[in-house]
Amino acid sequence: GGDALADIQTVSAKLKPFERAVTLKVDGITGVAMLLKPGEYIDVYWTGQTSVEISNFLGIKNDGTQNLEKVTMLLLSDVQIMALDNRYNLVPTVARNRIMSVKENYGTITVRCKSYEEAKMLIHAQTSGKLTMTKKGEDQVIAENDEALDLLQMLKLSRRVNALRSKNKEPK
Repeated sequence: GGDALADIQTVSAKLKPFERAVTLKVDGITGVAMLLKPGEYIDVYWTGQTSVEISNFLGIKNDGTQNLEKVTMLLLSDVQIMALDNRYNLVPTVARNRIMSVKENYGTITVRCKSYEEAKMLIHAQTSGKLTMTKKGEDQVIAENDEALDLLQMLKLSRRVNALRSKNKEPK
């Protein structure tokens, strides 16, 4: 970690007009096993409970007689990480009573939002469900018209993507 005031001033200086910086809670699962770094891009997914109205809006047919399930959807694509928190938890790896290595964990990431609407959306999503980040490759493609997944759609998608994976399998 560094000087907290210097970190705040650095983040503020990097914001363009109308942009906002939002800090999100992460852990080893939601934060891509602590592999994230400032400057990289992520996609942010939301998982939460829906209502009949929200399910139907998302294209998941529900007339009110089915049980409501959690859904997962892409909330915001191609989001730049501005900073990791500067409160590192040093977690030692001990073998034979000796410290072999020390791993740095962080509990929050600060991301760049292009508008106050994006910031408001992330803030509400964090309080109404679970946010999970996926680290992006070099593509920087913004996902459009991503469909929300309920359990049945997830199982159907699983079959489709696994068939594609086995067809496009790279030799080891």
